[in-house]
Amino acid sequence: MILLPPKSIFLAGVPATGKTYFGDWLEKNHNYIHLDIENNESVISHNLQNEVSEFWNGNYDLLFCKFKELEKPIILNYGFPPEYLSFIKSFLKYGFFPVWFDANKNVSREKFLERGKIDIKYFNIQMAKIEKSEKELTDTFSKCKIRTLQDDGSRLSPEVIFSEVKQNFG
Repeated sequence: MILLPPKSIFLAGVPATGKTYFGDWLEKNHNYIHLDIENNESVISHNLQNEVSEFWNGNYDLLFCKFKELEKPIILNYGFPPEYLSFIKSFLKYGFFPVWFDANKNVSREKFLERGKIDIKYFNIQMAKIEKSEKELTDTFSKCKIRTLQDDGSRLSPEVIFSEVKQNFG
């Protein structure tokens, strides 16, 4: 089994909770490699197009071998549909630490609308899928669930989030 550099993180969660921002912050401030699986620019900038494509075709080892060659901890964020949970579990088997960013649905919805990038119907679809899969998601991400977006709309700072993540590495 190929194991990744220690402290590699698989980050998922409710839409608009700061996953990409936190990944960028870790890359800038803590020497992580940030890979946003939904962002082709991120995949291209780390020269991982072939490996990511092969991963989606079921060849996991190629991507994880490449990760190991990078010799730095990785933060991979993905606002995945819960029906892909089996793919996500493969990341955990290779040594990624699972972290879930959580928030009140209405507050998250407001932050999603503020971004103005994607039609709100996609938020609603994603939240319905998350709610339907809540038990399995809770089981998968039970080691570290952080409410990054507060009920008043404020966000936890990346320093506070990273401190919580490190406490849960175990």
